[in-house]
Amino acid sequence: MEVKQIRRCGLRVVIKFSSHKEAKSKGYRACKVCSPPED
Repeated sequence: MEVKQIRRCGLRVVIKFSSHKEAKSKGYRACKVCSPPED
């Protein structure tokens, strides 16, 4: 698993993946700020 950055975001731990699809494929929800919505 390639995780670029882990930081606190409010009460949640935000894990930044290299792409929105990578996060989604691993079962994570991408945040609205760092990832554009994909429909």
